[in-house]
Amino acid sequence: MINSSLSFYDFLVFVCVFIFTLLAVAYGRRRLHQSRTTEDKVELLLMGRKITLPLFIASLVASWYGEISGATAFTFENGMFSFLTQSLVWYVAYLIFALVLINKIPKNNASTFPELVGNHLGPRAHRVTAVLTILSMLPIASVLSIGIFLHFLTGWSVFASSAIGLFCIFSYSMSGGLRSVIFADVIQFIAMVTAVILVAIFSMIHFGSPSLLPSLLPANHMNLMGGKPFSEVFIWSFIAMSTLVDPLFYQRALAAQDDAQAKKGILGATVIWFIFDCAAITGALYARAYMPNLNSNESYLRFAMEVLPTGLKGFLLAGVFSAIVSSLDSHLFSASSMFSFDLLKKEKFDKRRLQFSMLGVGVLALFITPFFDNIANVWKVMGSLSSSCLLFPWLLMMVFPKYKSESRFLSSVGLGILMMMLGAVLNYYKIESTDVFYYGLIGSILGYLLNLLKHSFVQSRSL
Repeated sequence: MINSSLSFYDFLVFVCVFIFTLLAVAYGRRRLHQSRTTEDKVELLLMGRKITLPLFIASLVASWYGEISGATAFTFENGMFSFLTQSLVWYVAYLIFALVLINKIPKNNASTFPELVGNHLGPRAHRVTAVLTILSMLPIASVLSIGIFLHFLTGWSVFASSAIGLFCIFSYSMSGGLRSVIFADVIQFIAMVTAVILVAIFSMIHFGSPSLLPSLLPANHMNLMGGKPFSEVFIWSFIAMSTLVDPLFYQRALAAQDDAQAKKGILGATVIWFIFDCAAITGALYARAYMPNLNSNESYLRFAMEVLPTGLKGFLLAGVFSAIVSSLDSHLFSASSMFSFDLLKKEKFDKRRLQFSMLGVGVLALFITPFFDNIANVWKVMGSLSSSCLLFPWLLMMVFPKYKSESRFLSSVGLGILMMMLGAVLNYYKIESTDVFYYGLIGSILGYLLNLLKHSFVQSRSL
């Protein structure tokens, strides 16, 4: 609990940023009602496909990078290995999405990623994709992050803090569709990016050049591999590639005015992510070097409270809070959109159903959080669902459309899920310790190949 170290000006700055966020939400809600299409699915889910380039970039950056505490805790524990697994491999995925996939996405006949899959393959693929992506988009990491953040401020339990934070997000994110989420993201984007840059700058002012860090850090902290096995990098690389089946990316791409805008937006966001990552990693490495005994989950915040002057402490807290909130409301909105639109009857989709879905998804995520002890585990477990089961068949279909087949897709995804379940059981009973990601990926590839062989066999018999 650190509120005793905050001044009146820190609280004032924090409250001001939060008020600006609420004003942005109110503005988005007003614009929604001015559009006179408050129940139109394209308006609610995709902002009427009228998002501008600055809004696209700000929203994508803010919504995608929400767990600053989790990312900096990973750096605190693993050093530059986090830059390799949480930054570099992700940039590759962003570039593939922008330069390869954007041109292959038919924009005008889909409002969500599962609907896009269904338009390509069929209704069963649509529903299966919806279930998997909803599970992968549950805002568990963000709910846990906001719990850790409020626990850090107040000393309340993490679960109670998570519940209170989630309730606050409900109070505004249920009001104005994607438009309100995106306008809020702009304020949160400004706060979060500025805050981490300030921490990096004041770290260097207080403790000197980053060139001093290697002598103060554990032996492998400045090594990109960090003494980790390549298998660990392989898993994180595939989790990064889950970007290629991530509903948040597709939602922003489908909301863009055209392919050129979506491509520029993702490339612009990648540049800002690089700057943001460099600043956040720098601050986390200074924290490990000069305050090595801190709890990793709270290390970045506690270190920042020591190096920032009065007023800027409040701005840093506002920036971290903004990053968490932007990710939470975006994931909450995306998962709820897919549940209310893709799993239930489309013709009855409206704002009220979307709001009830957000409530259900949020409560489900809240009650799952106690099963995870840190945010990196959430990323690995939930990211593996889409990266190991959906990624392989979807990419093959996009790159080689002549091989697309609903039965092949379902075989790939189905066997991937079954193999992940087998791996989880073997791990639980300590029969095997191989990461369940590998079971899912192997199952997905085998399912695809077996269906391909079956199809070839049937064709040969018919000749």
